[in-house]
Amino acid sequence: MLRNTLILPADDVRLAAHLLRAAIADLDVVLMLIFGTGPAVLQIVEFADQRANKTRMDVGGNLRRVVWITDADALEGTGEFRQLFADIRAKASGALPVAAVLNFHDKVMAVIATNQLADPIKLELLFLEGHKL
Repeated sequence: MLRNTLILPADDVRLAAHLLRAAIADLDVVLMLIFGTGPAVLQIVEFADQRANKTRMDVGGNLRRVVWITDADALEGTGEFRQLFADIRAKASGALPVAAVLNFHDKVMAVIATNQLADPIKLELLFLEGHKL
């Protein structure tokens, strides 16, 4: 069961854009974006969700959240997120990665390329990059 993950709808681009905009606007969290579909990506989402839960505080919830973007092409095509996706692609040497992390100021801090292993330790390190200014 995913507790810290927002799964963006693939069949409603407007709603997906609205939800992503709201997630990014939450300045109190480090946000990990995960891209794609399939069993391997689902495993990454589950690992990331577990890592996000490690910052749970008694007051105020978590400092980390995960957003699963199953249809990145549709969101990138809206234009609203063109710069964000360009920044993510730049960190990943041009290709859309499997995961990217935004810090508290919505800056892309690090990515995990699609050809890299995304185990829990690698995802924890990615989250830690998001805690940097």
